[in-house]
Amino acid sequence: MAGNKDKSKMIGVHTLSEFVFCARAGVISHEQQTDDSGIDDAFADLSYMPSYDIMSVEREIPLVKERMRKWAMAICIGLFVVLVVFFLLKPFLALLAFGAFLPVLAYGGIQLFKDWKHLARLISELKAYHAAANQRPDLANPDHEVISWLSLLKSCDVEKSHDQFVDEEIGLVGRPWKLLSSGELCFPVFRCKQPAPRHPELKGDPLASIYPQHIVRLRAYCHLIEHCTNSKSLCGIIVFSGTMTAIAIKFHENEKANVAFEKELESAREHLSQYDKTGTEAPGVNICRNCHL
Repeated sequence: MAGNKDKSKMIGVHTLSEFVFCARAGVISHEQQTDDSGIDDAFADLSYMPSYDIMSVEREIPLVKERMRKWAMAICIGLFVVLVVFFLLKPFLALLAFGAFLPVLAYGGIQLFKDWKHLARLISELKAYHAAANQRPDLANPDHEVISWLSLLKSCDVEKSHDQFVDEEIGLVGRPWKLLSSGELCFPVFRCKQPAPRHPELKGDPLASIYPQHIVRLRAYCHLIEHCTNSKSLCGIIVFSGTMTAIAIKFHENEKANVAFEKELESAREHLSQYDKTGTEAPGVNICRNCHL
């Protein structure tokens, strides 16, 4: 999938989406030359992140159980040794032994508690997966669609996108976070923190958190997949970090999105050409204040 073209001549899909937001942000992203990973968790609270791969959940559950068993056994053996010393030797020696064992007991107890919480969360996610309905995007309906990530996992084959997709003809390169396959269809997946809704009164509607840069980004991924593989990519998926909420962005009857993709790619090239000649001006203060770059 990867090409040999000079990376400085290529525009990354992530960089393209930054240009949609702000030309200066796009230039900075392009100068950083960071490989696209299909993930944008800027400013996200990652203290709890669900697993988005059920196979990894199934593999991890027995590992956590085994780790808990070993910690429990170590604690029990330590307490048994203290009791043996107490009854067979002297209580004072047992008190010293317990004092020496106390840090291990405290650490093991904390680890057991953490593993117990983690195990409960994994089991809950696995149960939710088995309870989810098989559902993939309804491509007969051109409207964007809110859908459960677990339902997508049950209806599609999922794989991590390891390589960059490259279209040397238009100078575009990118890598989605994951790929969902169903027959000849392939849906690129982008994961990000859920942005604030465009209108505060629509706070409960995930579709209100979709911005033009998201649509252009997914349309670019779909283009790259169709260019580099034999799959049809008529739809892209956004997953909001920390949730199982996904949104299917459809392109098969979306001429507006197709035109926006071509227009934004051309605009990005013009901005980069202008930057090489004269640099770029800073946008308004409000834009810079909210920019992670």
